Amino acid sequence: MQLIDTQTGAHVWADRFEADRTNLSEAQSEITGRLARTLGLELLDTVGRRIEQEKLADPNAGDLIMRGWAVYNRPYSVASRQEAR
Repeated sequence: MQLIDTQTGAHVWADRFEADRTNLSEAQSEITGRLARTLGLELLDTVGRRIEQEKLADPNAGDLIMRGWAVYNRPYSVASRQEAR
């Protein structure tokens, strides 16, 4: 399964699923859960980059929270955790 950005044609997400075809409801739940998590992380990253690029003169609390979550969800390092805080 894959997800493509229709505006840019960019590949956004892909994953393989080995599911028991006799329990389609469980397979659907697993697929939608993974997709929702991936899209949520992508959204956080996108918003975080926008905030960073625009160097908002007076970011509001929501902007700072989104930026913090975007950094927090990067691969773990002490530096990324400190930056997220």
